Amino acid sequence: MIRNLTLSILAVSLAANARAQDSHSLSLADEYFVMRAYSDGLAEVAKSRVAAERATQRGVKEFAEKMIKHHSECNRKLAEVAGTKAITLPKGPDAVDVAATARLAKLSGSDFDKAYLMAQIAAHEDAIQLYGREVVKGKDDEVKELAHEAMPALWDHARMAFELAGEKQEYEKFHKIHEYAKGLMHVK
Repeated sequence: MIRNLTLSILAVSLAANARAQDSHSLSLADEYFVMRAYSDGLAEVAKSRVAAERATQRGVKEFAEKMIKHHSECNRKLAEVAGTKAITLPKGPDAVDVAATARLAKLSGSDFDKAYLMAQIAAHEDAIQLYGREVVKGKDDEVKELAHEAMPALWDHARMAFELAGEKQEYEKFHKIHEYAKGLMHVK
């Protein structure tokens, strides 16, 4: 029994080593970034499709359409990189995002608009953290460059979501804190 367990562990280890070689020695952190960013992008597109149909404010509908376009394009780029790095991408958003989209779809009117914008604020705060971490700590130059190129659009999306929600001062605080933290990271 111990021998079988040892052989199983060895087989898993060899498979992991072969996979690492196949993916051009991509670090687990870089691979995680691509998979997570892609899944999160799928969730943004799903929520924004609902918003493009259900939002009551014209600005919210326009924002949703922009999110569909931008996040679909970013996901296309992530898929290209994943293809060259032998990364298997998720087939859809994770279960938490699927449930959140379903809850959002049950709302209507101004309640829908508010909930969608709050979800967009949270999602873009998370995305800025995820992409920013990849820019600073990523090992693969191609993956880091993709993350770096996406940052201005993510900041623009966050600003728009905060402003549409009437939270411009909160955006300014978030931006200041992020810039301060970024400065600390570069000091090290």
